[in-house]
Amino acid sequence: MQKPAAQTSGAASAPDASARSNLSRLNALSAQFASEPEMILACVEPLAPNSPELPLIWAAAEQAVRARPDYADLRYFAAHAALQTGQPRRARELLKDAVRLNPQYTAALILAGRICAQQNEPEAALIYLQQALVGGADYPDVHMMLGDLWQTRGELARARQSYIRALAKNPDLADARQKLAALPADQAGGRA
Repeated sequence: MQKPAAQTSGAASAPDASARSNLSRLNALSAQFASEPEMILACVEPLAPNSPELPLIWAAAEQAVRARPDYADLRYFAAHAALQTGQPRRARELLKDAVRLNPQYTAALILAGRICAQQNEPEAALIYLQQALVGGADYPDVHMMLGDLWQTRGELARARQSYIRALAKNPDLADARQKLAALPADQAGGRA
């Protein structure tokens, strides 16, 4: 028996309404991110990595980046969403573009350095972090990361100097103090 036309069209409209609602939500979120990029971080930071909201936030961030390709901040914050969704390669692309748009974007340089260090690419990490230092990111955590990278490369004198700089910026950094104390004695025979 054939169903009446009214019943058939009503059943088909429920998924369409849901799709329209999701698209509307995506577009609204994308527009918000394009005007307030820091909202991307505010949205992704509290979420668990398997949150069902992450794909929507990530899609909105990507859409916003396509809408505003010249906005370095947008690319930086979208990189956070990429990381949260398990896409470090895309995060690095976004950060590279952010730095291309603003060569002194120290936050992007630091995050790119951190990603490279986590992906066991110390050479790239060192380049990004040293650029960040030149750009004015003279922060204890940057010196700590540099110290760890230098130590990984076996450049203990440079590692020592980086840990000392980290402690000069923040004398309460127990991690820097421990790493410095664990380094072998320098050429002069004394311990750091």
